[in-house]
Amino acid sequence: MRLLRFPFIALPVGILLIALSTACGGSTMPFVEVAAGGVHTCGLRSDGSVDCWGSNEFGQLKAPKDERFSTIIAGSVHACGLREDGSASCWGDKELPGAAIPGWPTATIPVAFPPEDERLTGLRIEFLRSCGIRTDGSLVCWNGESTSQPFGADSFSAITSGTALCGLRTDGGAVCSAYSLKVPVGEVFIAIESGSGHACGLRSDGSALCWGHNNAGAVSPVPEGLFSAIAAGGHHSCGLRVDGTVACWGADVELLEQSTAIRASRLDRMRDNPPTAAPEGERFTAIAAGALHTCGIRLDGGISCWGDDEDGQASPPGN
Repeated sequence: MRLLRFPFIALPVGILLIALSTACGGSTMPFVEVAAGGVHTCGLRSDGSVDCWGSNEFGQLKAPKDERFSTIIAGSVHACGLREDGSASCWGDKELPGAAIPGWPTATIPVAFPPEDERLTGLRIEFLRSCGIRTDGSLVCWNGESTSQPFGADSFSAITSGTALCGLRTDGGAVCSAYSLKVPVGEVFIAIESGSGHACGLRSDGSALCWGHNNAGAVSPVPEGLFSAIAAGGHHSCGLRVDGTVACWGADVELLEQSTAIRASRLDRMRDNPPTAAPEGERFTAIAAGALHTCGIRLDGGISCWGDDEDGQASPPGN
């Protein structure tokens, strides 16, 4: 669930990064990127410092104040930054309570951050593992003391992860780790985003294609129009049209009510504050989707967010 400054495929997913051009309060330094996570958001300022807002239940707002980064990402309960030399620094608890995953049999869940000696061009963090793109284009994941290459020796330009890990190869082909997210045959993309059980790709002609579970309407129908960027959230997807308007689809509460896996409180939050309700009449330069919220950069450089704001994740500083 990430968005980034253009070109769209330059940075890793899931999580979603947004390019910003003006200050949004707090520090006098403007933001240059923002990453939308589960119930938190982090912004990268032009001096390389990071501010985070929203839920701090797992320490995901504790960005190091003395560090400087070139890009940031936000996961479900953590956040990370990549330094200019490609090394990573992550913040958030390294052990989560077992209740973070229903039915987890142990008291705590160990979280794998990327090793400090790795040099990366892309990064994605999940509950139990982290995955990164090394400078040679290879994709590697860390889980405890073990490493793996889930997609073999292919070369990748971007990775993204919602409920499944997806990678965009340097030849434009895409691959996802879950069979339910098997990429349509013959498709070539310039960007790919993975959400909760679905993924979307952006073709070079500006058309968008989504696949996977459509239990919330996040896969189809995709609204008409050509897009310059896409975003995949928890139960919704959004596209930034070439004219600057935003189209979002999914988060259909009536459809989701048919699934016993969705908590009633989550449905109520989507019903009360839909993550698909982009402000009418606004034009944006970039967008990003979190679990239950979406944000966009307006033409004046400010941030507008819509959707769930229970933990303040949709209330950027200065807005």
